[in-house]
Amino acid sequence: MNNTFWTSLIALVWLTLLPNAVTNGVSSPCDTTPCSNGATCYAPSGKATFFCTCSPNYTGILCDQKITDSTDSLSDGEIAGIVVGCTVLLVLVVVIAIVIWKCCCKKSKTIPM
Repeated sequence: MNNTFWTSLIALVWLTLLPNAVTNGVSSPCDTTPCSNGATCYAPSGKATFFCTCSPNYTGILCDQKITDSTDSLSDGEIAGIVVGCTVLLVLVVVIAIVIWKCCCKKSKTIPM
């Protein structure tokens, strides 16, 4: 597991178990700037809890996890697989068409006696 997971887990436990704890002389938990990546920290007055409103492209309790772009475009491997599959299918159709054509032509050329 990575450090982001543990940081988020610790923050979640802290927020859950210590909602009314004294903040060691800090007037607001947001004074310690717990939120990352330009997120906005909000703390209810009189409480030691806080929550972060994340900037675009970030998520997580502390907004420390970047949201990766999930594009709908195909990867090079997927494109190659489609091209190869279509080529094999085309060759198969052509071979079947030739076999059927040859069978039909042989029957047509044969004159019954």
